[in-house]
Order: sequence, then C-alpha cells, then structure tokens
Amino acid sequence: MQQEFSSSGKTFLTFKNKNKSSLESEALSLEMLHCCFGATLMETEKEISYKCSEGPEVDYTCSINNITLGVSVTRVMRTFFTYNKNVQEFMEKKLNALQYAKENSVKKWDINVLHVWAESPRLVKLVNDAWDNIDQHLISNTILIVTLVIAVKKEHCCMFNNHKKRTAPKTGRWRRWRLIEIIIVIIHFFSDLIFGLYYILYSFLQFYTLL
Repeated sequence: MQQEFSSSGKTFLTFKNKNKSSLESEALSLEMLHCCFGATLMETEKEISYKCSEGPEVDYTCSINNITLGVSVTRVMRTFFTYNKNVQEFMEKKLNALQYAKENSVKKWDINVLHVWAESPRLVKLVNDAWDNIDQHLISNTILIVTLVIAVKKEHCCMFNNHKKRTAPKTGRWRRWRLIEIIIVIIHFFSDLIFGLYYILYSFLQFYTLL
C-alpha cells in the first residue's frame, strides 16, 4: 500500500532544492515530522533568506504548535562510517553548520533540528554515542532525530540508492577499491548481525531476571 504525501510534502516536492540527490530524504523528513507532530512547511531551502549568501544553510523550516524549527537532514551509510570518531566529526560539522545558519538567517527560527537517516542499527548507536560526546555549546537549543531505515533490498530505498553511476573505466585500481568497498559492507553486515543478536539476548536476560 502506497502512502500519500501530505499537502506540505507535496508542496516540498514541487520545489527544486539545491541538492537534487537529497530531495527524497528531505521530503520524507518533513513528511515524518508532519505525521508524528503535525508539522507544516514554512520555507524550503531556496526560500530561506540569509544575511550573507555564503555559508551553510538548513534544508527547510517548519512549524509545530507555533514553534519554528530549522531542519538539517543528513544520511549516514555503512560505507561512509566505520568508527565512532568518523561519526562524531561528521556530526560536529553538521551542528556547527546548523548554528551558523540560524545566526545568519533573516527570519530566526526557535529550535535547530538535525534529522539523521541511518542505514543500520549499528549506525544508530554510533550516532547516539557521538551525540553524548559532543560539546554542549554545539547541541544547545538543538534536537537530534535519528530514524532507522529498514528496506528488504537496498534498491527499494531511494534515499540510499541515488548515487551517480560510475563512468570511469574499470581499471585494476578501480577493481581494488570496489573489492575494499565490498569487504567493508560484509564486515558491517556481520557487525549489525552480531549487534542485533546481542541486543535480543540482552533483552531476553533482562526479561528473564524479572520473572
């Protein structure tokens, strides 16, 4: 069964944002906030005005109970992040950009929101762990939303399947990098499997001790 977009979601999709590859993740972010909290779209990325045209920007602003949110949407994927340090540096960069965008905006919003789409349970944990270690000045007046995306097949999930196709010739170097990518994906798959089994076993033991 296919879910219809809300009026805000449809409006968002009619505007061409500056980064076409992230349009789906941003539209789905707005749609999720609408379904869960009744958010309504205020301005898209191209409609938001800034004092200085150079610098980081948010993806959209929306309103929930008369509170204005400036939302930055990002995706974390298996092949990008291996260690917690990588995730924390990435998060700090995004949070710095959020704080700058708010100060630079003509119409100030009330709260910053960093919405992270995660491809696996392991990445959800890495994002949450990184958040706990980030300095308070970066996360003040900021809400973190982490959403786990579950798809039967990767090609069924548009937000993790919109990278440009390779056009370079398949040289020996290209094949070596491709092999490394495959190995990393396999390692992450088994890491996610082990983490999932550990979580199930831990939950079972917690339940058993309550009996």
